[in-house]
Amino acid sequence: MISSAPANRRRRRSPSTSRSCGKAASEGSRRAYSTYWDRVLEHWSQRRIDEVRPSDIERLAEHVKANRVQRRTARGGHGSAENLISALRCLYRRAVADGPLSDARIRR
Repeated sequence: MISSAPANRRRRRSPSTSRSCGKAASEGSRRAYSTYWDRVLEHWSQRRIDEVRPSDIERLAEHVKANRVQRRTARGGHGSAENLISALRCLYRRAVADGPLSDARIRR
């Protein structure tokens, strides 16, 4: 589960990525982002949402680019990485709106 609390301190728990992904958006957004949320769950399902660092996101974006579906119109995976970032923005926006994350905690 994704969490920012040190192991020795107890405080309000942030949601796991799996719970956040399931509730993150409308049906249209789920359809658009589900592939990328699946990648997030493959890599971060046991982490709390506020434990993910920018370097983790960069590594996942590189993984998505490297493992994309090859098409004639491909741009070297840049579209896949951009879609991943959009999916993560949607996920984090929902976590802030629902209350478990505050803007201040995200901007650290």
